[in-house]
Amino acid sequence: MLMNVQRVALIFDDTNRPETTGVYCRRALGEMVEVEHFRAEEIGRVPRDGFDLYLNIDDGLEYRLPAELRPSAWWAIDTHLNFGWCLEKARGFDLVFAAQRNGAERLRAEGVEAARWLPLACDPGVHGKVAVDKAHDIAFVGNVFPGPRTELLKEIRRRFGNVFIGRAYFEEMARVYSGARIVFNRSLEDDVNMRVFEALASGSLLLTNDLARNGQAELFRDGVHLATYSDVEEMVDKAVYYLRHESLREQIADAGRAEVLAKHTYRHRMETVLECAGTEVGSSRRPRTLALSPRTGRGDQKTLGDLGGKSGDVDGPDEGYYEFERPELLELIPRSARRVLDVGCGAGRLGELLKARQRAEVTGIELSAAAGRKAEQRLDRVFIGDIERMELDFGAEAFDCVICGDVLEHLREPGRFLERVRGWLQADGVLVASLPNVRHFTVVSALLGGNWTYESAGLLDATHLSFFTRRDMLALFEEAGYRVTQVAFMPGPEYEQWKAQGSAGEVRVGALHIGGMPVEEAEEFFVYQYLLTAERNGGREESEREAHRPALALVGTGAGNASRFQEPAVPHSAGNRPTGRGRGTSSGFDPARPPLRKGGSDDHSPPYEGGAGGGKPRSPQAFDGPAMATPPRPDPPMRSVGTRVRRMRFSQDFQSDFDQFDFRGRPFAFVRFGDGERSICRGVPLVNCDGWRYDGAASQFAADLNASLTHVDPDYYIGISDGCCDREARDWFLERIQAPLERVTFANIFVNGNYRRFRELDLSGMVLVSSAGGDFTVPEHLINSDFDLNDLVDQLLDVDCPILVAAGPASCVLIHKYWLRPGPKQTIVDVGSALDEVTKGCKTRGYHHPGSPTAGRICRW
Repeated sequence: MLMNVQRVALIFDDTNRPETTGVYCRRALGEMVEVEHFRAEEIGRVPRDGFDLYLNIDDGLEYRLPAELRPSAWWAIDTHLNFGWCLEKARGFDLVFAAQRNGAERLRAEGVEAARWLPLACDPGVHGKVAVDKAHDIAFVGNVFPGPRTELLKEIRRRFGNVFIGRAYFEEMARVYSGARIVFNRSLEDDVNMRVFEALASGSLLLTNDLARNGQAELFRDGVHLATYSDVEEMVDKAVYYLRHESLREQIADAGRAEVLAKHTYRHRMETVLECAGTEVGSSRRPRTLALSPRTGRGDQKTLGDLGGKSGDVDGPDEGYYEFERPELLELIPRSARRVLDVGCGAGRLGELLKARQRAEVTGIELSAAAGRKAEQRLDRVFIGDIERMELDFGAEAFDCVICGDVLEHLREPGRFLERVRGWLQADGVLVASLPNVRHFTVVSALLGGNWTYESAGLLDATHLSFFTRRDMLALFEEAGYRVTQVAFMPGPEYEQWKAQGSAGEVRVGALHIGGMPVEEAEEFFVYQYLLTAERNGGREESEREAHRPALALVGTGAGNASRFQEPAVPHSAGNRPTGRGRGTSSGFDPARPPLRKGGSDDHSPPYEGGAGGGKPRSPQAFDGPAMATPPRPDPPMRSVGTRVRRMRFSQDFQSDFDQFDFRGRPFAFVRFGDGERSICRGVPLVNCDGWRYDGAASQFAADLNASLTHVDPDYYIGISDGCCDREARDWFLERIQAPLERVTFANIFVNGNYRRFRELDLSGMVLVSSAGGDFTVPEHLINSDFDLNDLVDQLLDVDCPILVAAGPASCVLIHKYWLRPGPKQTIVDVGSALDEVTKGCKTRGYHHPGSPTAGRICRW
């Protein structure tokens, strides 16, 4: 193998899915070359030089790499789920690999001539054979979706008693596979998925659907390395046969394990990538010595503070230190901003991105003379010097947006500086800032050990003069005359481990153990940096100011980051898991495709990232109306930080607000509050309300319902009672909601005079959560039961298509909890009784009858 490639920038996101394909690639590459890992949100901070190869592993998210990162390679995992996006992205790379043979063929047919097939693989260190007894006849580890897989698993349960069907991860998955006589597999589409390689590595016989047409036979031989089936009868016959013939079964299993370890590990795959890069790109690009920032505890992950901080040492940092684009800050800047001040602009990369996105005049201020001279070539004007000592007279209200990205912690008097900036900011302007979190557990742990050691970059950057926790940060802005409108965060190391442990109100990292805290307090120990927007106090009316606010793309989400109004999540309980229920054809609600997981080529692991729905469409029906042609489903919207897609802006017009809803566009959440929800929020008892009741007592459910009412997020919309139906309730809700009016509309937006139009929507291929007749069931008496909504949220995170909810007051709580979870989301909408004709099979409301008075009512705000 030619080893011209010695240093690789490996780009993939594992923030919410730690077992994504890139993790195994990173382990394999680390045995051969020097590897630096960058996550999706850090793309703008990847150095443009110093690497022999920029390798991007498909992680289910949709983002592009800057064109300057060369030579570049991409391993497309999910061509079978979202080929349109894969094709679009592939055209920007020097080398392209596809995990599916037919995916590589399609890419070449569409003009990506360099595309080649690179199958998935196993990691022997994770997926190896474990010495355990054979506890099950047949095991399946993964997600169960409506469709062929579900039907086959039902047959397995019916015909074989000793089976395992469920989820397991990493070493536990290997134990399940090793402890099964047969491992069952049925791919979602025509993909030779990860389970094929991982099951073979465990040393048990793999029984999988026959995908010889997609290259499976070129990798493994039926009856030699594994067993294949083409239909349910053949599957059952072969399972019975191999269970009765242990010697032959184990012989094939051993041969399959030997074959996969000899030819199909991630080291084999990465050797192929390096060889192709070394051969086709050549040895002209040699590694250059690059000043790298200190490690932060997440392997070789660079942190936001390492890469984007401003230094008071003008000659200290490497030149790349000032070149980062900061897309997470770009997302916070209003598209309406026309006059922008970037304090600490570095080399002007963020301003350059902003000017490319919208018409804006950008002024920069930079301490480093060298970086400032570069910024002068990109921005409209640049002032070089110490912002706290410079005499600048921009005049009153000179800017409609001011950016302070990693600046305030370097100032001697940040509060006084913010007061000064306040005079430069328009009355309805926005200040965007980022600040490191000194409460991060690495700092606290070091302090408990007697250390407060400054470094060249990071949380304890030697140039930091001020330090902030979340509370201090909010107080700083409040005292300087601002109102913080949005808060998000960048998660630090161990955040996902803490989340996986149930997000408890305690911190256990090494010798550090702090307990007895609210969940949102504990979360702060795992936040690396806060991002926020703020506005001047005493500006214009709230509704006018909100129209100019940026739409915040949450870089990290959890129990306290989206806004100060969030409530802590309720810990999971053990009992009463919801049952997924398929809809029968009698309902007239025929999905065009099964709900799918989010991202990755396989689905045995927790699916978090965004991917595209798949499956072969059937003929859908719009409720009980005539059959309709299925329109092509658009590619899912971009999910990476920095991408903007149209958001809804309500004007409280009953008909035009309805037209805003795009169930297949940018993912959003919509909750509805009527008289029943109002009573629960107020603690007023209710009896026999559509099958549920409430005794008026304080409860976690009531607290969660209030939290869902006051939640603020750019893609979180609220429907409330209107003036013509219940003016008193409308006024009560308006006093309590925190969202701007442009994100508030009618609670009955889908019914009355809009019901006819709602019936005409194509809702095929969507998942339904309801008390009856849905894919997932919520009991009508949930308020007085021990049903675990958190567990249902876990299941909904596996769904990769829009979600419709019709579960009474529980809808608001469920949707709010779902929307707080980390990672990309699907559209989730409370549609209520508008779906009764589907879920209950009858007309339950007056507006369901075309001739009734309410069927034609156009509600007024």
